[in-house]
Amino acid sequence: MRCSWRAPTRRASACGSASTKPASPAWRSSSSPPSPGHDDGVPATDRAGFTPPPYPYDRLDALKPLAEALPGGLVDLSIGTPVDPPPAAVVAALAGSGAERGYPPSIGSADYREAASRWFARRFGVAVRAEDIAACVGTKEFVATLPQWLRLRRPDLDTVLYPAISYPTYEMGALLAGCRAVPVGADAAGNLALSSVAAEDAERALCLWVNSPANPTGALDDLPAAAAWGR
Repeated sequence: MRCSWRAPTRRASACGSASTKPASPAWRSSSSPPSPGHDDGVPATDRAGFTPPPYPYDRLDALKPLAEALPGGLVDLSIGTPVDPPPAAVVAALAGSGAERGYPPSIGSADYREAASRWFARRFGVAVRAEDIAACVGTKEFVATLPQWLRLRRPDLDTVLYPAISYPTYEMGALLAGCRAVPVGADAAGNLALSSVAAEDAERALCLWVNSPANPTGALDDLPAAAAWGR
């Protein structure tokens, strides 16, 4: 593969005003040269294709200098980036051998999945076979991609329900899968107000995200009630 660059412009809206931006590079196979007189590729941002939504936290970058100028400076409570050093035991384990630095199997190592199976039994009292467990890089990866996998099983459903007070990955994952992202409000106790979900949205729901303890509110949802509602 090689990257071919064109420099036409497109009109885009930035903060409510029109701006001109260069088109993105277009990818095509080096074994398939363009036909004479034809365009050399399609920009990744072509209107006929899919343009990913902007990441919400990127909008905060412009505000950080304003906060830094105030007395006391910036206290960033937005994205939860770790600021503490890793535990010494973790550093020692990583420094002791080169084996930990390689890529594990995409599903997770056998030892990891067996340990996870034991943790489910110890922590929740449920039996989950190691072969039914898969690993992911982090919760964010799982939240962002699960709607895509679920749509392979249920292409007739197109709605993802998620907590209205939550981090943006729930909505982003739905949009990336081509689904409707429908927020669910909270009651006075901070729990999901499932009774407020419209019947049409419930019928079209591919999944309902329940985050308990809720992030960032800390509320504890009634998980059995949420499961009963889903059934």
